[in-house]
Amino acid sequence: MRLARFRYDGEVHTGTVQDDQVVTDTTTFDLDDFELLTPVDPSKVVAVGKNYENHIKEMLGEDADMP
Repeated sequence: MRLARFRYDGEVHTGTVQDDQVVTDTTTFDLDDFELLTPVDPSKVVAVGKNYENHIKEMLGEDADMP
């Protein structure tokens, strides 16, 4: 099963992709009729800076072999 998150007529919807359509609980949409969106809309992105040389020096850590 493939899921889709999309914008149609100014509203965001989710549904399942079936052949060349996306089916929601109440409606079926053709793939060409809407704007496909990212799968999720995160509220924030958290990252670790251990792979940045200057940050490693600030934290008095050791350089990693791989990021």
